[in-house]
Amino acid sequence: MKFIRILFLPLLFVILAVPAFSASKKGNAEALKLQGNELYRKGNFDGAIEMFLKSVAADSAYSDSYHNLGLAYYEKGDYAKSIDNLRWSVKLDHKFAKAFNSLGNAYMAVAEYDSAKASYIRSIALDPKVSQKHVNLGNAMYGLGDVDGAVAEYRKAIGLDRKNASVYNNLGVALQKKGDFKEAEKSYNEAIRLDDEYSAAFSNLGTLIFDEGRGDALKAVKYLNKAMELNPKDVPALYNLGLALMKGGDLANALSYLLKAVEISPADADIQYALGMVFVGNKSMNDAAKRFQEALKINPGYKNAQAALDKLQKKP
Repeated sequence: MKFIRILFLPLLFVILAVPAFSASKKGNAEALKLQGNELYRKGNFDGAIEMFLKSVAADSAYSDSYHNLGLAYYEKGDYAKSIDNLRWSVKLDHKFAKAFNSLGNAYMAVAEYDSAKASYIRSIALDPKVSQKHVNLGNAMYGLGDVDGAVAEYRKAIGLDRKNASVYNNLGVALQKKGDFKEAEKSYNEAIRLDDEYSAAFSNLGTLIFDEGRGDALKAVKYLNKAMELNPKDVPALYNLGLALMKGGDLANALSYLLKAVEISPADADIQYALGMVFVGNKSMNDAAKRFQEALKINPGYKNAQAALDKLQKKP
C-alpha cells in the first residue's frame, strides 16, 4: 500500500474593518458578526455560530456573515451546514472570491470533487493571483483522477509563491502518481528545504524511496523516523517504517511500529495484513491467522490476505 499525503490549505477567514453604516440593521449585523469573529479566533465555534446566526437574522442579505457561519460549521465538522451557508454567501454576492474558495474546501471535505473544482475555478476567475487557490484546485483535480491537471495547477501555484512547502509536497505526490519518481523526489526535497519540520514531506519521501527502490532501506527508514519524530501519530510513516524494517529482517521493531499504526487506524486492511506477515515471520501462526482474518473482514476481496490465510490453513 502506498499512502498519499495531500495537505489542504486552511480556509480563508474574512475579517473586515467596520465601516460607517447609515442603516441600523446593517450596522447591527456587522457588530454581531465581529463578535462572532472574535469567538471564532478563540476557538469557541459554538459561540461564534450563535453570533453569526444572530447576524444573519438581523440582515438576511449579509453575505459575509453567511460565509463566516459556514467556516464555523466547517470547524465543527458539520459540512452539510457549512456548504448550505457558503452557498447562500455566494448566492448573495456572486463576486465573493474567498467564499467560493471556502465553498470548494467544504465540498472537498465530503469528497464532492466536481463541485469543489467548479467552486475553485470560480474563485480563481475572480482573484487569480492567490497561490493557495491553485493548490486547492489541484487537490480537487487529483481527487477526480486528473493527475496532469493537478500537476499543472501546482506549478501555477509555485509560479505565484515559491516559498510554500505544501505546494511542493503536493506536486511530489502527483508526480509520484504519474511515475515520474525523479521529479517527485526533487519536489519532496524542496518541500523539506523550505520547511525542515514538514512531517508529511519526510513521510512521503521515505515512502517513495522504500516503495520505488530509490535508495537503500536505511535511507528510507531515516526519513520515516524523522516524520514520526515530528508527528508520532503519522500512520503512513508508522506503516511504511514497519514494512521497511520487516524487509530488513528486524521483525521485533517492525511489529512495534505496525501495532502503533493499527492502534490509530484499526480498520486499515493493509496494516492488518502486514501484521499477519510479521507474525508469520515470528512463527506466531495463530496471531497471523487472526490478522489475515481481520484484513478480510475489512476487505473481503483482499487476495493477498486470503492467499496467506489459505497457506496457513494448508488449503489448495
